[in-house]
Amino acid sequence: VTSLDEVDRATIPVAQAAVVLTRRALSLPGLAVVLPYVEGQLRHKVFNPLHDFSPDLHQTFLVNLEHQHPIKPPEGMEIEELVMRLYFAETSGEGKEISKDKEKNGEKLRLPKSTHWSIRRELHEEALLRDFWNLHEDKRKRLIEQTEEKYLSLRVNLPRLIDKDIPDVLHFPSVLPSLPKDWRPFLPDERRGLAFGLGTIRAPSELIFGDRPPPAIRHFEGYLTEYLEQLKYFASPAARKYKDLLILSCTVLAWRKAQQLAP
Repeated sequence: VTSLDEVDRATIPVAQAAVVLTRRALSLPGLAVVLPYVEGQLRHKVFNPLHDFSPDLHQTFLVNLEHQHPIKPPEGMEIEELVMRLYFAETSGEGKEISKDKEKNGEKLRLPKSTHWSIRRELHEEALLRDFWNLHEDKRKRLIEQTEEKYLSLRVNLPRLIDKDIPDVLHFPSVLPSLPKDWRPFLPDERRGLAFGLGTIRAPSELIFGDRPPPAIRHFEGYLTEYLEQLKYFASPAARKYKDLLILSCTVLAWRKAQQLAP
């Protein structure tokens, strides 16, 4: 099992290379590749047509685009004539002075088939992309999402945190050492766990306005560790009589702060 973590924080070429290698590894026997990522980041860096695509990603995007929005050749214009004009304009810089019999320097010119089809392919891709940018923003976003779904065909969507998960986070190996041992008996047990989780989610707070989605687990975990560490060092002896309420307060504060980072 190979895990490629932090790909969404890499540069655009590195992120694209990691995704392409992951896709190609799907057929290798005995190998599993785990690619954890933030969807918006990876979509922007890997599947965004504004960036230079790797060949695999580029062709996947074009096939999806042409399937959803097929284009027709320009009316009233021979494609061969267009190819010849483009060739002359790029090689001589004198595209406006091309004669109808396609002469250059007084000699008849016959383009090799490879040149003809290469330019024709470029024209076709240009027309596809031009059509893409003329679409409504919602349709463009959906096309990018479809390309991501087609390329990363197997995805596991991890659910967001819910109230039942909150007491469990307090027992994480990264969080529990933040509390002194004599405070740990005051952590919510199974009987109080649901009430503790609901209290965290429903508690009012001035830190946030309006409805926000639940935070990511790593954001909540990080803030919870930070606030429990502060509680350990700064809670007065008198305040320690209310250990369970202080733990709940830190949990509410960590939840609200982590929600501000939610997409």
